[in-house]
Amino acid sequence: MPPIYAVTAKDLKWQPHPGPGVATATLHIDLHKRELAGLLRAAPGTQYALHRHAGVEEIYMLTGDLIISETVYGAGDYIH
Repeated sequence: MPPIYAVTAKDLKWQPHPGPGVATATLHIDLHKRELAGLLRAAPGTQYALHRHAGVEEIYMLTGDLIISETVYGAGDYIH
């Protein structure tokens, strides 16, 4: 059985994101696969600028709301 990798809520290190009203916390980074798993918090009404990534971006909203291309996402929403 592979070892368990876990991040507890109390150990999350929230960092401000370059966009105003957004903070992120990294859960896991795999440099070989160029993958990052993290969490995003957005203040109500935050505008998230369209941008590109080398791979897929996945967002799971914990709190607040996030507006992407006129669509409002809220707590519990998953964006891929």
